[in-house]
Parts: sequence; structure tokens; C-alpha cells
Amino acid sequence: MSLRRVSISIVTLTCAVLSASTAYASSPTVVQPGRLSGWTLTTNKQVAPPYDSGNLNPKSTASYEFIKGPATPPAGSGSLLMSVGAEQNSRVAANPPGLAGRTFGAVTELRFSTYLENESTTGHKAPVNLKLAGTSAGLGYATAVFEPARQSAAPEVAKWQAWDASAGKWWTSKVASGKCSQAEPCSWKKLSAKFGDATKISTAYFELGDSGTQFSGEKCALDDVTVNGVRYDFEMAAPAAPEATTSQSVVGLGGRVTVHGKGFLGGERVSATLHSDAIYVGTGTADKSGAVTITFTVPSGVQPGDHVVLLTGLTSGRTATVPLVVMGGPETGFGGMAPFVGAHHPVG
Repeated sequence: MSLRRVSISIVTLTCAVLSASTAYASSPTVVQPGRLSGWTLTTNKQVAPPYDSGNLNPKSTASYEFIKGPATPPAGSGSLLMSVGAEQNSRVAANPPGLAGRTFGAVTELRFSTYLENESTTGHKAPVNLKLAGTSAGLGYATAVFEPARQSAAPEVAKWQAWDASAGKWWTSKVASGKCSQAEPCSWKKLSAKFGDATKISTAYFELGDSGTQFSGEKCALDDVTVNGVRYDFEMAAPAAPEATTSQSVVGLGGRVTVHGKGFLGGERVSATLHSDAIYVGTGTADKSGAVTITFTVPSGVQPGDHVVLLTGLTSGRTATVPLVVMGGPETGFGGMAPFVGAHHPVG
């Protein structure tokens, strides 16, 4: 079998892997100051959704900011830090796009991660809650509440925790007792049936704070939010474009090449492909910082000339390239005359 036919088979397999990984975890939408990507942020110090005049507290000490960390966030390097402060009835809300206007029955996936920096001043561990409100035929105006503190896994301090609200337990104060009450939370499916699947969501928000002291003094970070397949990553600024470098810009057939990449997701698999004939040459795993190193041998059937090594994150879909010149004979065949110089060529 010719090298060309082998290359096509490998590239076909690589494309299949890329397609599968894209379906599994697509590149997240970055939310940052000045580019909120449909999100809105507010506190109850002013009247703005989800807060009306009944929630208004001019003395509210709630706040929010985009930060780096804390620790290693589940998406990127930053998160949204929500703080309550000392004043009672201080609340801060992050309103995501893609939920208001949908029906309760159309919601199929709600996931998010939190990092609770500290207990409240009264000793509670209550991370950010998720709330969806709408006017139900059976319940009237009501709010559905997903509380991490009422799930099977208990909230912990100084640890990133992932919450699957679509598979977790919910409650509403409009159900006084029994299933779906605050004392006996129920599944999303059962709560949606209580509201009526056709009930439209008028307001959707992630909230830290309450009218009492349960949240007073708390700080909690929010990151890696997924709403019906759309994933969001909070960052102080847009992540830098991935970069690829190699110390060998010229190599002979059969020569060894080491390519270094950075700017990928921590822990994701990264594939290397030699172009222009799109020959798959290897795969590596990025470390926690998103850096990866892949070493490969230039196939003997590659045509001499200018080529490019393409690195592709199989989870994020992010890419970076570095140029590579392939000489017309084995690496040992040009007597050490091939220049070995640094190369650097980032691609967003």
C-alpha cells in the first residue's frame, strides 16, 4: 500500500476523532469584561433583572469581578467571583443567555462549577444557586431553585465542584410540602411537570446571597457553565492564541522533529498533522498549564519543500502551526549543513 493511501486513511481516522471530540466538548464561549457574550451581571443595589423594587437594597454590599483562578478553574484560567459582603439582603446575580423565553420542557442541560472561598459568617456553606422563574398555570408566578447545598454531594470550601442541575434536585416555595418542596426537593423532570412543560421561563440567573444571613461574608467563584449544549468560560481577558514552536526549522526525510505547543486546555489531547498532504504524525496530552510536546519522525514519502505542522486540541478545537522545511534526502545525507533555527508561528 502506498504512503499516500496510508496517509488518507490516517487523516480520515483523525477527522473522525476530531468530530467525536467536538460533539463531546466544544470550545467554550469566553465571557469577559467588555465582551459578556449575552450575559448580564448585577446586584440588588439597583433595580435590574432579576431584581425589582421589592428586592432593592441601597445598602447592599454584594459585588462581582472577573479574576484569575482561584486554584485551577475547570475552564481556562479565570472565573467570575461573586461576593456578598457583610450587609444582610445583599445579592449578586449572573444572568445567562439562552434560557429566558424558552419553556421549562425545552431545558435539557444545565451544568456549572463553583469554588466556595469561605463559609458564611454564620457557618453556612452555600455556593451559588441557580434559579429559573416563570408564570405557571397551576402555581402562578414561581421560582425553581437548584441549591448545591441540597444535593447528594456536600459543598466544600476551597475546592472546585461541578454541579449537574439537569440531573439534580430542585424545589419551589409554591409547593408547601411533599415532592418538590424545599424540604423534599425533586428531579428537574418532576419540577418541570409541576410548572407545566409549556411554561415559559421569564428570568434565569445564578445568584449568591439572600434576605437572611445564610450567605453573609461569602465569596464564591462561578465558571464552566453549560446551557443546553452551549458552554461558557469566565476570564479576565480573552485567552491568548495557542502557539507552536520547534528548534528544527529544517529537517531531512526520516529526521526527528520535536514540536512544543502552549495555550491549549489543561489535560486535553492534542494531535499533530504535517501539511500540505495532511499526514497525521502523533498525539500528545497537554499538561495542566495547556503546554504539550510531540516528537515525530518525518515519513520517508513526504515531498521535499515547505511544510507546516498543525497542532489541534481535540477538546477545545484550538489550533497552532509552525513551519517546517523538509530536505530532499535523509537528515544524515546533508552533512550537518541543515540550519537548526528557532521557529514561531501562532494561529488563533
